[in-house]
Amino acid sequence: MRFYTTDQYDGDIDFDELDWRPMPTMKGNIVPLATKCGLTIADAKIGLAETFGVDPSAVEITIRG
Repeated sequence: MRFYTTDQYDGDIDFDELDWRPMPTMKGNIVPLATKCGLTIADAKIGLAETFGVDPSAVEITIRG
């Protein structure tokens, strides 16, 4: 994978013709995917609730061992 600035790109895209828009801001809590200690159930519920637009209390997680 490579990343280029618009000045370095030599393809056939005219960057001046693109409709540039700002990056949207994040809503809600930002939860890391994993930490050194692992992912807690509470953090997983918050992240899943944010993803699916529901309250964390509506998320049920089952762990089978």
